[in-house]
Amino acid sequence: MPSSWLAQDLSRAKRFWMRSPPSRRIAYQNDENRSLKRLLNYMSPTELNKQFQEGTFPKNCEGFYKGELLILLPESVAERLGGFFSMFWLPWKGKVFYSEKSSGDNIITTTGGTFVRALYPKTLGKEEFGGIHAFPFTTSKSKGLENDIEVLRLSYDLPENPERLRTVIDEVVEVGVGKLLGKAFLKEDNDYRLAAYFRLYK
Repeated sequence: MPSSWLAQDLSRAKRFWMRSPPSRRIAYQNDENRSLKRLLNYMSPTELNKQFQEGTFPKNCEGFYKGELLILLPESVAERLGGFFSMFWLPWKGKVFYSEKSSGDNIITTTGGTFVRALYPKTLGKEEFGGIHAFPFTTSKSKGLENDIEVLRLSYDLPENPERLRTVIDEVVEVGVGKLLGKAFLKEDNDYRLAAYFRLYK
């Protein structure tokens, strides 16, 4: 699906939203979010990469963003099984950013927190945004690992995170107001491999 369709669809939604009374704008905003989700979910990895390349550095990334996994790119049986089970239960709810501290947390479900607490108790934080803070990260402005653009890089190399997670890097770009498209990379040997696409939205 051409990436221009995404821009056209979101532009139409925005025009309807601006012409509407405040009491109806929330409904239009929800429609816009659903439209973005539908378009991104139908994109192939190649099309998602093109959309990522056309994104911009998110200058005002602050507060809680809802999150959704768009696609996994497995290379092992274990990763394929993980992708299968994630279709039925994914404890991840989104991310929260603290721009002044150049840091943030993932938000997971309370049910997911029960399992995480048993395995990695040091990574859990307070309950908020309908879930629990977990798996903290630091943020920085950087060049993309695959794309020659400026991205917001999320590093999990913190002592409270599990050892495997500490090698993960996320990259996010802005694809609309309050809408981010992200890539997750796994470190293998001395290189990074793209493992997933995800989206974040207000």
